Amino acid sequence: MGYRGPTAKIFILLSLLSLTFSAEPRKEEFVNHSVVKMFQMQPGSFPYSTNDAKGSKIYISSIDMCKIECPYGTMAAVETEPSTFYGSQSSISVWEPYLCTGRPPRYTGAVVVIQNGQSRIGAGWYVDPDMYGDNHAHFEIAWTNKDKSCTNLRCAGFIQLSNRIVPGAVLKPISTIDGKKYLIIISIFKIWDVWVLLFGEELVGYWPGELFTDLSGAANMIGWMGVGSAATGEPFPPMGSGYSPDEGEGRAAFFTDVNVIYSSTSKFVSPNLSEIFTRTTNPNCYQVGHPSSYDSGLHFFFGGAGCSPSQFIK
Repeated sequence: MGYRGPTAKIFILLSLLSLTFSAEPRKEEFVNHSVVKMFQMQPGSFPYSTNDAKGSKIYISSIDMCKIECPYGTMAAVETEPSTFYGSQSSISVWEPYLCTGRPPRYTGAVVVIQNGQSRIGAGWYVDPDMYGDNHAHFEIAWTNKDKSCTNLRCAGFIQLSNRIVPGAVLKPISTIDGKKYLIIISIFKIWDVWVLLFGEELVGYWPGELFTDLSGAANMIGWMGVGSAATGEPFPPMGSGYSPDEGEGRAAFFTDVNVIYSSTSKFVSPNLSEIFTRTTNPNCYQVGHPSSYDSGLHFFFGGAGCSPSQFIK
């Protein structure tokens, strides 16, 4: 069972009320207050939109509420070589590819994953008709530590602070082929002993370091990936826009402005091309393009039309 729809709002409201009427500040309350105060004093600088010759890129700032739960599956990814990281920031184009019919699990999405050993946190978007009851893209967060895992607010773990951006929300509008491209900005970074999550400029909440065995300190790997899955014997659904990376800016899904925080810096910088690699668990189904480096960070395309079970190679 998890928090869904109005219940999630009630949960957040009760959490805020408990902070208001507490006799003595607890550690969690101190962290909440300090995180919020820091961002009030030092607001982030996130652009609302950019334009180019192949269509507008518009950052999504308004979302509707819904439910979500999504696992990981077959992927096409750009990943870092082992190192020491304290954060990631990236913009992800949002799509709603038609998944066709089939038995669950059947989903597709795009996420950023921060990991160390058996501890992992992630955020991005997913389309999962079985979980959602619709074919819309939803904002999703998740964490894993050894044999324990949780998605969104379905169990204790992630500390929700925003009352506007709630995990599980429907993302609107979405990108169109040869038209406008709508993006979400996902930032995850370490402050004190917590991992903070921003959606655009909005402070969504944080994962306490005490949740994790191996992420209580720094991360040693970051991945930006498209994911998809199908039940045994079912054809694999489209990933991203449904077009391959070779189709480029007008048609293919992409990550852009990809940055990280290294241990020796306190700001987001572009990863070194020599320290990253691409990985595709099944090139017959999905592909990932070679990353390009710009002043604003890395940029790469990913996706594909999917494939039949006979084309899938484990």
